Amino acid sequence: MTQEGLRNFRLDRVSSISLSEESVSTTVPSTSAENEEIRVQIKILQDYRAMAEVLNINVADNYRANDEVHEVLGFSSEWFARTTMSSAGALELVAPVEIRDHIASLARQLLDIYESGALPK
Repeated sequence: MTQEGLRNFRLDRVSSISLSEESVSTTVPSTSAENEEIRVQIKILQDYRAMAEVLNINVADNYRANDEVHEVLGFSSEWFARTTMSSAGALELVAPVEIRDHIASLARQLLDIYESGALPK
């Protein structure tokens, strides 16, 4: 069974691995911009424990400071945008402004599609 598309996995979540008999040859396009570390600032507004786990933030189980800004490191601004949008309001991406603008643009596009009647209301 062959799956299309590039998949990324957090290594700290991998519990086991085994070699396959199948040989796979892939070429992953890489630019220096794709490999640069991205620092974002995020506020967790709801579902603190679940969102902290998604973002790999170490906090005490009973910690609930909604106004605290956390600095999170990653390698994909698109991942941060998708994660923020899929959080259903549990996260606020505070910075950088370029990713905030991208999220706003995606939200406007989705709202336009919805309002055009392309999706059932």
